[in-house]
Amino acid sequence: MNMRKVSALYCTIVGLMMLALWIVLLATDSVPELHTAPIEMILVLVAEFLTLGLLLVSGYGLFTSKKWDYPVFLVALGSLYYSTLTNAGYTLQSGDISQAALMFFFVIVNSILIFITYKPLFLEKQ
Repeated sequence: MNMRKVSALYCTIVGLMMLALWIVLLATDSVPELHTAPIEMILVLVAEFLTLGLLLVSGYGLFTSKKWDYPVFLVALGSLYYSTLTNAGYTLQSGDISQAALMFFFVIVNSILIFITYKPLFLEKQ
C-alpha cells in the first residue's frame, strides 16, 4: 500500500469535511460564539480555515509527488493537532463525550500517519 496516497487521501477528505462542516455551521447560524465572543471566534475560524487549507494543499502535494509535499504534510497535521485538541476541549467542556472521542481519534490517526509515512517519504527524497 502506498502510504503517500493514503496520507494524501486522508488530508483531502479531512480538509473537505472541515470545509463542509464550517459552511453548514456558519450558514445555519449555529455558532453562538460569533455573537457572544466574536473576536475569539473569528480567530478560531482563521485557525480552522488555515488548517483545512493546509490539509488540501498537502493532499494535492502528496498526490502529485511535489518536492514540498512532506514538509507541508507535517505542518498540516500539526495544525490539525491544534484544531482537534482545542475542539476536544471545547466539546468536553460542553459535555459532548462522543464528539471529544472523535477528536482524540483524529489525534491518534495523525500520529500513526506521521510515523508510517515519514520513513518511506524520507527515503524517497535521498
